[in-house]
Amino acid sequence: MPDGVVYSRRAADYIRSCNTPRIKASQVDELADAIAEWQGTVSEERKSSHVANLRKRHSAVKEGDAPVCPYCGGRMVLRTRKKDGAKFYGCESYPACRGIVNIA
Repeated sequence: MPDGVVYSRRAADYIRSCNTPRIKASQVDELADAIAEWQGTVSEERKSSHVANLRKRHSAVKEGDAPVCPYCGGRMVLRTRKKDGAKFYGCESYPACRGIVNIA
């Protein structure tokens, strides 16, 4: 997991572990408790659906299998990255939408 990204069941512990003040100390426990309470309302089915959608959104596709944009649902077009010449699918609505899908 990237830094700062945590499973919801660990969100309250993560917030309590942060040392850089971003909110008032008196608010930490209140916010952590609110998040912990919210986490208890999310069903296992919804969590599984969310993870599946993330995997689908961030997985690479084969060239020729033009996907739909994971952000706006629009068409994607084959593009070539200037930096290294690698091909990828980019949203047709660029720059308004910056959705990309890498090619496996």
